[in-house]
Amino acid sequence: TIVANRLVLWTSEEEECCNWIGVGCDNSTGHIVKLDLDGMFTTGEIGYSLLELKCLSHLDLSSNNFHKIPDFIGSLSELTYLDLSYNPFTGIIPHQLGNISMLLYLDPDLIYLHSLKSNNLEWLSHLFSLKSLKIGSTNFTKATNWLQVIQYHPSLSVLHFDHCDFPEVDPSSLSHFNSSNSLSVLQLTSSTLQPSTFPLLLNLSRKFVELDFSDNCFSG
Repeated sequence: TIVANRLVLWTSEEEECCNWIGVGCDNSTGHIVKLDLDGMFTTGEIGYSLLELKCLSHLDLSSNNFHKIPDFIGSLSELTYLDLSYNPFTGIIPHQLGNISMLLYLDPDLIYLHSLKSNNLEWLSHLFSLKSLKIGSTNFTKATNWLQVIQYHPSLSVLHFDHCDFPEVDPSSLSHFNSSNSLSVLQLTSSTLQPSTFPLLLNLSRKFVELDFSDNCFSG
């Protein structure tokens, strides 16, 4: 299989790791800047050895069998791309993700319903450069500030929340004018939203080119 072939390559006589499939290096420094483990169906824990890759900017751990997003991921300060999608994660989304200030793309999207929780979205407000965020199968019912954080985010242009549960939003906590200067794609499918939240979502941005609220379970 492709997975087996990649693992064989990583343990073969090829000593130069920059030649391994899924590993990318900077041509001038030789440092590893990209690690792509997509679809290797690796199980176990995400190891601390990742912290040894000081220059890592692109990390793709999607389509594996990891069960926890480790707090130390937030120490990979050079990351601009982080894909954790399609893993059976459970527990709390670590607030340490907010330490990756250079992050442009974040995708912890899941196929396992309501496996993750986020009690506060304050960590998102610290990702000043983030342009694309895709989160799925997450319980946000205690994250009462979720819409406020999105409204004031300076760079977010693509936002996907699928199969998520959200609390009711207090309109007085939001600005009465459009605060987002960049949000153009908003997708909240198969989620639980309060009917009163719908008009607030429409008022997030004047730059919308794509809106998708399909298969939602409106309550209240």
